[in-house]
Amino acid sequence: MKILTLPFVVLATIAFCFVLQPLEGAWQQGESAIVCRLFPQSPVEGSWLTGEDNTIIKIYQKDGALYGKILSSDNPNVKIGTEILQGFRLVKGVWTGKLWEAKREELLDATLELHTKVLEIAVPSGYMFKKLVWKRTSS
Repeated sequence: MKILTLPFVVLATIAFCFVLQPLEGAWQQGESAIVCRLFPQSPVEGSWLTGEDNTIIKIYQKDGALYGKILSSDNPNVKIGTEILQGFRLVKGVWTGKLWEAKREELLDATLELHTKVLEIAVPSGYMFKKLVWKRTSS
């Protein structure tokens, strides 16, 4: 009887990570690190070209959320390593979090929307949204 217990626990954990959890939305803080490591990589993760000053942003998972930091830029005023995307979580099919606005030196609410090899970032601006379009890179 004890021999069957371990395979059952492993299968139940895999089912939770790959079947049940994606249906419920984003990971919440405080969950087991073992379960989080089994969660599949987000399709948003990777390197993105912003289209301004040849700037490349690396999007990655940290603490159950998506973050993005500047990898490189031709702009001498840009601080390499700055986290410009912070705490993006998938809620009801939409990635929501904060975008660092360097000119204003503040965090702004934003949403991410993935389209094949293009990432759209929408930032509220009064009654409208400002949309940024980033392209996936191979680096």
